[in-house]
Amino acid sequence: RPLRIQTPRKMKGRSNYTMTEEPKMNPRVCRYLRKSRDDGEGESLQETLARHMRITEAMAADRGWGIDETYEEVVSGASIGDRPEMMRLMADMRDGRWDVVVVVDVSRLSRGDGSDQSRISNAFRLTGTRCLSDYRIYDLDNADDLELFERKLQSSRDEYKSITKRLRRGVDATV
Repeated sequence: RPLRIQTPRKMKGRSNYTMTEEPKMNPRVCRYLRKSRDDGEGESLQETLARHMRITEAMAADRGWGIDETYEEVVSGASIGDRPEMMRLMADMRDGRWDVVVVVDVSRLSRGDGSDQSRISNAFRLTGTRCLSDYRIYDLDNADDLELFERKLQSSRDEYKSITKRLRRGVDATV
């Protein structure tokens, strides 16, 4: 699945990120949606998933792409082993089914530990699958993209640990 390199360009009114790569032909595109039961975003599960669907649809549409399949799960677990849709997505990536996976934010892929983060990074890197998130394409064969992608995963993990610590303190204070 060769990609051609273009000069960076800003997406109109979307974000501060630049786009450097566009697939030569219509890529095979899917999206991954994950909602944690305890996200506390102040909206219902259905509202959050619908909003994430609209966002990912818009990101793909900005490139003239359609989304062929959606992997969706509601799970709060930190481990990807407890997430059947993520496991199915990674298997499909290994089978060469997808060129691009669209996610609302890289943090939706994992809040797991370093081994989970490595499994996800490797699934993208070793299969040549790109990740479109926040109107930016991550090509994990590119060292800068790989570093940013992994930093976002680690930041997500740090946030998860902080939330867990605050929840434990709250429970301990009520006992």
